[in-house]
Amino acid sequence: MNKETIQRGTAKETIIRIASDLFYRQGYNATGIQQIIDAAGVSKGAFYTHFKSKDVLGVEYLQKMSKDETTHLKQVLSEIHDPYKKYMQFNTLMKGWMVSTNYRGCAFANMTAEVTDRNSPIRKEAKFHYEAFRAIIRDLVEDLLKSDKKYEDFDVQYVADQFMMITIGALTNAEIYQDTWPYDHAEKALRQLIGEKG
Repeated sequence: MNKETIQRGTAKETIIRIASDLFYRQGYNATGIQQIIDAAGVSKGAFYTHFKSKDVLGVEYLQKMSKDETTHLKQVLSEIHDPYKKYMQFNTLMKGWMVSTNYRGCAFANMTAEVTDRNSPIRKEAKFHYEAFRAIIRDLVEDLLKSDKKYEDFDVQYVADQFMMITIGALTNAEIYQDTWPYDHAEKALRQLIGEKG
């Protein structure tokens, strides 16, 4: 790998890192290309060498974030071997993550709220992420329902979809209220979803 390739890779990584912080912290529409260029310490030419437009950068940002988030979530969940504990731990993980972001919430939901074009690649990328998120939930629900005969009458897809709605509801309300109480309610709802009293 020659010096020019290393410099290009470093510049691209720096741009994505800086843009990731700005997009998430202050919003996609509020962040301009020039601000990213200035904060990254790169030339305008270097920016456009790697990204033809802000939307192209936005898509790459979401792709990287999706990969990082789903990889991390799968890794953490894989370390929990009891299906019931894994099912319940998911909500606890989301609660801790929300606190760690200072209640900024979901980058994908935040960006799609700012991009109104239904055909935008940014909105499509957000949908891909939510489908990946949904698949993780389905897997852990399926593991739980297979683990005990008392769950044999439950429909996996229904429970998984309800689980996701509960989780997204908790996320949205935690961001709005800047508090963790929605996750406490979500925990009760997740217990009730599998026949417990909460």
